[in-house]
Amino acid sequence: MKDFDDLLQSLGPATEARFARAFEDGALITKRAAAQLLGLDAGTLDTLTTDGVIRAVPRGKRRAYTEHELRAFLLGATSPPAEPKRPLGRALPAPKTINFSQRRTFAARADRP
Repeated sequence: MKDFDDLLQSLGPATEARFARAFEDGALITKRAAAQLLGLDAGTLDTLTTDGVIRAVPRGKRRAYTEHELRAFLLGATSPPAEPKRPLGRALPAPKTINFSQRRTFAARADRP
């Protein structure tokens, strides 16, 4: 696989023209536009994004794609690994497992003020 910095190659005149049209209005395009640009179904693009093959920029509940990431996918370049997300706030405690024989005792304690 090629390195992520080797994306200066041309994709060919027809594909370069399609990329120019797709990104003429901004740096990000929608999932539907990216799928059409790559010649994929939107569901397939979603699966590739979830599997980490193509990185997306989160925009609320939706995903957007940069020209750099789509070029990297078409040229077979490997993206650097994404940073793991930090948990927000405190982690929830692990649920307590209670044996069946102790359920009544535990329920009686929970009902006390």
